[in-house]
Amino acid sequence: HDAAEAMTLTVTVTPAHEDENGDTQVLTDLAGSATVEVGPSGTGVGDSTKDGDTDNVNAQTDNTPPPADYSALKAKIKGYADEQASDSDHARRWMRVLATLGDQDAIADGHDPMKASEARGYADRGWTRWDEVVEALTELESRQAAQAEPEPEPDPAPAACVSDELEADVTAWSQETGKGDDHVERWLRVLHTFKGTANDSTIMLSSEARQYVDKGWTRWVEVRDAIACLEEQALRQAMSR
Repeated sequence: HDAAEAMTLTVTVTPAHEDENGDTQVLTDLAGSATVEVGPSGTGVGDSTKDGDTDNVNAQTDNTPPPADYSALKAKIKGYADEQASDSDHARRWMRVLATLGDQDAIADGHDPMKASEARGYADRGWTRWDEVVEALTELESRQAAQAEPEPEPDPAPAACVSDELEADVTAWSQETGKGDDHVERWLRVLHTFKGTANDSTIMLSSEARQYVDKGWTRWVEVRDAIACLEEQALRQAMSR
């Protein structure tokens, strides 16, 4: 249907059949209607609705921009594509633009869509035909970006609380057997805490490490900070569950 201006057409279909006596029985309960919006381009989009539904199923939401009409541009591009053989680079470029603009024949032929950036490269060569193509593809990409749902950002990876250098130092300190069993045991507890293998009786808490810092044992400053970092991460993980 070609229309000079936009209009809405509604078609109602009511099924009927003849009963055993030859009388026509109208099945009004099964009646349905289809609403079709027809624009100047001669195309329409319709959705079937049951009688009694008063909502306009084709209405645009306030946040959805109306679809752009590229029919005039596509007609030009089809003419450009026909200027040379279909297997020429010239024709393939224009068919790719048609595919991007939703031309079903170009899509069915397997032509890859064209980005606005590529079209801009042709326009920059002085090929003036491509100016309006750049404008159309840029607008189309903007619409697609606005309508696309943002992907959820992945949770940031937890910061490394224990550096490789610190773990190597603690391993070396735990082997200083000449400084006594208590000395070795403390550093072994730190190692287990770093690796997450400590139990309730062997884990080293930051509060205990702070006591050794307060004694002036400078080795423990970095250890205290690392354990405090691990404790904070564990707390955040527990609260996120």
